[in-house]
Amino acid sequence: PTVTRFLIGGAAGPGKSTCIRRVLYEFAGRVPGFHALLLRKTHKDLDKSHVRFLQFEVPSLGGDWKAGDRIAVFKHPGSMDAVIRTGHFEDPSAIEDYLSAEFDCIAPDEVITLEEAPTLELFTRARSTNPTLFALRGYAPDELDGSFVLAGSNPGGRLWVKDHWITQAPDPETYPNYNPVRWKFYDAKLRDNPYLRAGYVENLRNLREARRRQLEDGDWDAYEGQYFSEWQPTRHGQPWHVRELSA
Repeated sequence: PTVTRFLIGGAAGPGKSTCIRRVLYEFAGRVPGFHALLLRKTHKDLDKSHVRFLQFEVPSLGGDWKAGDRIAVFKHPGSMDAVIRTGHFEDPSAIEDYLSAEFDCIAPDEVITLEEAPTLELFTRARSTNPTLFALRGYAPDELDGSFVLAGSNPGGRLWVKDHWITQAPDPETYPNYNPVRWKFYDAKLRDNPYLRAGYVENLRNLREARRRQLEDGDWDAYEGQYFSEWQPTRHGQPWHVRELSA
């Protein structure tokens, strides 16, 4: 219950985007007045990864999909509706619109594509006065308010994501108040999705080795131009060192 910044990350294919939506649906169905923001970097990415599913999933779960506003509404008779908003960072003014609101949950998918400073500032808008939410999250009223960030991402791209979630060691001078107990990474593996076909994995193995390791293995230590491309912190589930190559 001490975690307020969740990251579902790792390999490509385990169903991170679906998991994010399912978590938002669960809270929207159980918490009157729940207010969430589901984000992707661009409008097109949002349509391809979420909107095309939202328009069918939301009605099947008893909600209303408002195509014009691109929001999902779950009614709670006698109380406020729960709302899941969708958004993107494609427009320069988008961040200003989000900073003027409060959200019980901010859910940036493929957070590795988002810039560090505006994204971390956006996270400060995850704040809540919803008593049902902090009761559901197991908090007393004088503790954390129940709001949270639920991010998803594959490895690669901007290093701030790795610094905050994977190594939990962002620059102490830049972030002197960083609290690692608030940040939690949940590693997603290809085997977590029983519906993946062998051809999907075969396609990943046609990529350059660094990118293959990122997307097939969920390897946050792989990157293009790496001098010791063999380096992996673990191998077969055990600590491993590149020196063992010559053993």
